[in-house]
Amino acid sequence: MSCHDKVGSQLNAGEIFMEEDRARKVRLICTMACPNKVGSQLNVGEIFMEEDRARKVRLVCTMSCHDKVGSQLNVGGIFMEEDRARKVRLVCTMSCPDKVGSQLNVGEIFMEEDRARKVRLICTMYCPDKVGSQLNAGEIFMEEDRARKVRLVCTMSCPDKVGSQLNAGEIFMEKGRVR
Repeated sequence: MSCHDKVGSQLNAGEIFMEEDRARKVRLICTMACPNKVGSQLNVGEIFMEEDRARKVRLVCTMSCHDKVGSQLNVGGIFMEEDRARKVRLVCTMSCPDKVGSQLNVGEIFMEEDRARKVRLICTMYCPDKVGSQLNAGEIFMEEDRARKVRLVCTMSCPDKVGSQLNAGEIFMEKGRVR
């Protein structure tokens, strides 16, 4: 996915990388930067996600990327936490700036994990106006079903007008099942 006018410039703005190394029991890496002024105010546009399963530690991911935090859709705030004692994965939400690269309308990210049910859900985000253009913009793929060892697929469409045509900005996530 890409959402910045200059992909690769400054903190690899607009790129998301997700990887999992099951052998080493290490969950890495989601990185993204998208606002017009990276690093300004609340370290805007930086996302860091890491999980060391061996140590059973879930690090904190925080982000702000809008000039007016809390305005419209709670723009620019990400909150990620894990309470292993309760086996509950709290909600992570995010909204991007009003002008990311081009006219792009903002996005929201929702992430939840229910370890008790062994289900990994949900990542949602709004993307650029041309889905599939440049780095497959507007597509997010997330996978992991620890119980069945099945990959979950998250896809979405996201034209410049959220809510219009194809329910722009909505993510549809399906849980793969062993056949």
